[in-house]
Amino acid sequence: MKEIIELTQRFAQDLDGLSEDGLLLGRDDQPDEFKLLPSSCKNQIEALRGKLNHVVPNDFNYVLCVGGCSPTLMIEYADGPQTVFGGGHEWKPDRSIVEQLKELDWDSERQTAMSGCQIFDQMTANTKDLPPQLPSTKQLQKAFRGQMKACLKAKRSDESKVHVLMWRDDDGIKEGSLRNPRVPVS
Repeated sequence: MKEIIELTQRFAQDLDGLSEDGLLLGRDDQPDEFKLLPSSCKNQIEALRGKLNHVVPNDFNYVLCVGGCSPTLMIEYADGPQTVFGGGHEWKPDRSIVEQLKELDWDSERQTAMSGCQIFDQMTANTKDLPPQLPSTKQLQKAFRGQMKACLKAKRSDESKVHVLMWRDDDGIKEGSLRNPRVPVS
């Protein structure tokens, strides 16, 4: 953690124009704010990221935060496009972050992350035994026949928008509309 804190202190003035969260960088990120930093600052951040990339296994990512009120490092593990697990670590501020990362049991980290990322698999498995909670379209059309006919009559002639009837169990039926992309705007 020592390197991140020292870097933030060394370039405090250059990093001062960033948001209060600081500059957030992953393994290969190149955000616009990073590109605007002075070369010496970018080079030292890249040198640190090179060291982190060397010790953090490729199947993990990290979020390096320099600048801002709380310079830190968070480890992330992505198990598919929808699920990311971020384990919290108490980094010792007076020790090298690279040395602390070398001491991590990455197999244990991976196992914890994988077990924490399986929420969608667990939800799918649990829903197989549950009865459907959503009425069929046919049931909704029958229950809201009057509203549907009125909406169709009023909206069918207006081709400039796509009209939608939405139903929520707690909110009933509502109308919505969006501009129809097939009709040119005048």
